[in-house]
Amino acid sequence: MPASAYTNIKLYTQANGGLSVARNTTLDHASGDYISFVDSDDFLIPHTVKKVLGIAEQNQVDICVFKLLVECRTHSGHCLGDFGPMPIEKVMSGTEAIFGGVAFSSVCGSLFSKKFIDNFGLRFTLGITHQDGDFNMRAFSVAQRVIFLNNTCYYYFRNNQSLTRSRTLETRIKLLKDDIVLCENANKISQINISTELQEFYKRRSKSSVVALLLNLSKPKCDDFGVDVKKEFVQTLKDKGLYPVQGRTLSWKTTLLAKLLNNKLILNHLLKIK
Repeated sequence: MPASAYTNIKLYTQANGGLSVARNTTLDHASGDYISFVDSDDFLIPHTVKKVLGIAEQNQVDICVFKLLVECRTHSGHCLGDFGPMPIEKVMSGTEAIFGGVAFSSVCGSLFSKKFIDNFGLRFTLGITHQDGDFNMRAFSVAQRVIFLNNTCYYYFRNNQSLTRSRTLETRIKLLKDDIVLCENANKISQINISTELQEFYKRRSKSSVVALLLNLSKPKCDDFGVDVKKEFVQTLKDKGLYPVQGRTLSWKTTLLAKLLNNKLILNHLLKIK
């Protein structure tokens, strides 16, 4: 049956610009009170969303997080997506969820209030492969009402051939470049009108991520990037004001490592840059 046969379905067609572009188009045209995202090779489990939507509406939450059923092709059977040690069916702020250890993972495991999305102008960052984590990182920083549910509503197919799991040189370089965008966006969040405590968290998160990126770049698996590409990474971090890493990170280990990596001789030695 074509989409036109259903009054509750709207179909928009556009040139392929990637997942973030498609989702942003959806956000521009969506008219419902709550929004969910379903990737092309996944599906919503029948007769599950209505109950979750009811809980979201009843509690007037900005974000309602539920569980995913993940198809693990590299393992036997299925596994459930886990959102960590979050209390179930308790309304909390995004700040509480962040300091409680929420993982900024797939947006497909949540319902988002359209009013909330529109109020803060939330959209997906274009051109990166970590758009879900980036979107959630920004959404939780400003959310006032969040709830986590044990309900499993979504079947997620893990495609081992996807870009994020690709081993080609080009895509490996892109993934690390995308990490720089996440570092930059975390730093930007630290400058918006949120609590001082949360601002400090995102500053430290950004710096910890820069340390992790440089350590990844120093591993033997990145030797085939070449000297020029590695130099470009370091220069980009400098241009964006992310390096050298100043002040404390999220842990004493990365704070110590940052001081070492700030030393040009040590960094050049680790990255094998002459």
